[in-house]
Amino acid sequence: MTNQEQVLCLKNELLCPYIQSGKNYYPLKEAEIKAFMQKKAFCFISRNEAETNEDYKQIIPYCVVQKEDQLLVYQRNGNEKRLHGLLSCGIGGHINPCDHIDEGDLWQTILNATVRELHEELVLDCQYRIEFKGIIFEDVTHVGRVHIGFVFEIVPDSLEKIGTSEELGNIRMMNFGEIQNEEFELWSSLALKLLIPE
Repeated sequence: MTNQEQVLCLKNELLCPYIQSGKNYYPLKEAEIKAFMQKKAFCFISRNEAETNEDYKQIIPYCVVQKEDQLLVYQRNGNEKRLHGLLSCGIGGHINPCDHIDEGDLWQTILNATVRELHEELVLDCQYRIEFKGIIFEDVTHVGRVHIGFVFEIVPDSLEKIGTSEELGNIRMMNFGEIQNEEFELWSSLALKLLIPE
């Protein structure tokens, strides 16, 4: 059966003047990304088309759970075989029309998707805040050329009441020092540059 899932994308032609080729991360404030989004370069297209059309980048909210110098990390066990066994700190997924509740408010759509994806992957029996940190982007792989990550820091009130879905394996907390000695999947390594002080 043809996959008719619709995903939110950014037109690549608008993004190109602002980013460089390679493996990159761009710290941004929420006000800056909101101003950029006023350029109306966003649209929903079929995921089938988005996976092969490099004129668009699929927007992926990429959540990292962090409290002080502790980050949640895990190994992937889910449907994405390309990431199996790799250490990751990011939780996220595509933005669908079901997230587009507030007509005309694209930022709220992204936040809605962020919260939905977070709760699909984690059990959070605590309060938390969400802070936008910037974007990550790489064009050295085919997957990277059709995706862009919007990185969100998730700061829970407590780390003790966090559970996970079946897709996340070997979940644990690591401090900044321990993370320096580990190898992460590419997107996670880029996201960590936005989150960990130099």
